Amino acid sequence: MACPAAGHLPRLAKVSERAQDAAAWGTMMHAWSETGELPKGLSKRTMEAFLKRMTALEKAGLTREMLWPPADGEHEVVVALGLVDGQPDLGELVGGTLEERDAWKALQPATSVVGTIDYRGWLFDLRWIDDLKTGRDDSPPLDRPQMKFYASYHALKENAPVRTSITHWPRSPADGLPQRTRGLWGTWTAIEALEFLHEMEKARRRLVRSRERSAEGHEPDARPGEHCTYCPSQMRCPEIVGGQAYDVSE
Repeated sequence: MACPAAGHLPRLAKVSERAQDAAAWGTMMHAWSETGELPKGLSKRTMEAFLKRMTALEKAGLTREMLWPPADGEHEVVVALGLVDGQPDLGELVGGTLEERDAWKALQPATSVVGTIDYRGWLFDLRWIDDLKTGRDDSPPLDRPQMKFYASYHALKENAPVRTSITHWPRSPADGLPQRTRGLWGTWTAIEALEFLHEMEKARRRLVRSRERSAEGHEPDARPGEHCTYCPSQMRCPEIVGGQAYDVSE
């Protein structure tokens, strides 16, 4: 939402080995949080690190079920949120394989934004959304647009306040325990959700305009900020490298 150009600039084709390892670790931890099982083909080093993590969790008296209660909770919920004729347009898919979730996302209208909720449940009769972060620098801020998007979807769907949290569990140290930080704790209502939805629609329109101008040979609407640090398109961004018009079909 911060930069329209980031939605359509070409992304780096090569990813560092360190980034690949971090992504693999994140995939593994998300799979375990969802099912309690691990993906196949893990390296010996990764398995050893994971076992250290489970030992530390057991010593602390914690379990996966305590972190994400299964009785009234759901994992990997895909949601879509947009505006149609000035009214909220909502949709969701619960469960399904990764391929089915990706196919569902592809079918959503261009006016919608889609995302996948790691876990949603209920806490003290209010909807609770939790997002698992495994990166070293993936700690708060908790008011990031991603969490506002998830909270807005449920506030509009259920017309009730929503609780959100982030469970931060980075790879290092291997025996580290998850740290859960409360976010929009029961204060995100349909009023805030509608305001955010209109801001989201403005951002979507800026992205469309930027894409159209780029296709005509103009520079994209790049807006520098802290988000540039982790942007996968930074090496093709004219604000960073002073690039000229480029082929958006690459």
